[in-house]
Amino acid sequence: MNRKLKVLALMALATTLTAGCSLQGNAQSGKNIVIEEDVQLESALSDSSLEVQRLNDIVIEDDIPNTGFYQGDGGENIFYKENGELNHYKISTKEKRKIVEGDNIIVSKNGEKAMTLSSKGKEAVVHNLINGKIDKIDIESPWDTFFIDEEGNEIASFDINENKLQIIKVDSKETREWNISEFDTYSLTSTIKVEDDYYISARSKADGLYGVFKLSENHAVEKVFSAQDKEDQISTFHILKNNNIIFEAMSKEQSGIYLFNQENNEVQQLIAGGKDSEGIWIPTYILSPDESKIMFDTPVKFEGKYKTNVYMGEIIDGKLANTVRILENANLYAVISISGHWSEDSKTAYIVTPRENSEYVGALAVFQVK
Repeated sequence: MNRKLKVLALMALATTLTAGCSLQGNAQSGKNIVIEEDVQLESALSDSSLEVQRLNDIVIEDDIPNTGFYQGDGGENIFYKENGELNHYKISTKEKRKIVEGDNIIVSKNGEKAMTLSSKGKEAVVHNLINGKIDKIDIESPWDTFFIDEEGNEIASFDINENKLQIIKVDSKETREWNISEFDTYSLTSTIKVEDDYYISARSKADGLYGVFKLSENHAVEKVFSAQDKEDQISTFHILKNNNIIFEAMSKEQSGIYLFNQENNEVQQLIAGGKDSEGIWIPTYILSPDESKIMFDTPVKFEGKYKTNVYMGEIIDGKLANTVRILENANLYAVISISGHWSEDSKTAYIVTPRENSEYVGALAVFQVK
């Protein structure tokens, strides 16, 4: 998949809203890196760097399509879709097995549950891949239904005609609803659960601003923070353990990854995006489970083709620090938020690399933080 097109597609999914802070602030460094004549990247690269060792790649000799996600501390498990089926591949034994089949298949982040959605009906079927249990759940739309937690214990379903959002517990079928007709733009993929709270990003009809909102117990929607200008957009976001928010956004025509500090109500740009002859591009990211480290990517033009540089850094006191480039001019099949994976202890990172000129997985690049 063309990396730039993927970034633009992710940004098109953006949805967000309004609150009491402004999306403004400068990148942590004014350093400019010229990628090519028509591309400029402002980066927060620091003088020091994280100590990272690249271990031996885990080579995948079997024909595994670039259509899946990769889970497991040892880079052990690959889930992938092929011919309308979800399959599992165990790297150490090279064992392949079919798990489920269906029109649309979604896998929970921890790889323990899969959901099939019929394009002709309003029913989701959740398969527990550990104990074999199957739950059938009535939903609003087969196209707007996703897992919203890592374990796959809850799903969200959105009825675009009635502007109704449902959050359903898989085991008990307990359902809660919110009317979000006050929003002009909303993407279900931006609905997340953090502990016992739910958050969405969308654009408010009242003031036309994007932001992040919390779904409260009484079926109301509360503002967490908002962009400053109507032209600003927010896409992927995470609520951190300290209640700060990291997110991808466009702010004052500047793309990048930002951090909102709830304590002082300020936004800091961690990583700047860029602009070239084809348009604006936005870096994507993936946080380590302990939220101390981040991997992010930037597109580069190498020998006339778009490639990817991948960086790793630390988040210290709300700032990006100790960044280091771990892949240069890489040919990744997707952005790092899709092709990358952290181990549970946050000490090892895996990046899927495809075979040269092929639709199949080539290897998992392995990086260990010392």
